[in-house]
Amino acid sequence: MTRPESIAGVINVDAEGLIRMFTQHDDLVLLDSRIASDRNEGYIEGSIKLPDIDTNCASLATAAPSLTTPLMFYCNGIRGGHSANAAASVSTYHPFDANPLTGPEVKPAIK
Repeated sequence: MTRPESIAGVINVDAEGLIRMFTQHDDLVLLDSRIASDRNEGYIEGSIKLPDIDTNCASLATAAPSLTTPLMFYCNGIRGGHSANAAASVSTYHPFDANPLTGPEVKPAIK
């Protein structure tokens, strides 16, 4: 399983961090990296369904209008690993360290 801290430019946030990101970034794209059965149990309103197994450069380009679009992947928590897998699969395409969520020193969020 991919660990978030092993992906350059990726950090974890808690629920309060997610709320803070949404209030600071109107263009934030929230990607639900969980499998369909998990999403059917409930999801964060406004999130885009993009399971980690379907996440690639083409699917991300459909969800995020540009490489500077702030992204946040989420799943069932750090032990689930779906969001980390999704971020890892597109990390060479989307420059997490240039993401406007937090600037070049602190990287965008993943949970």
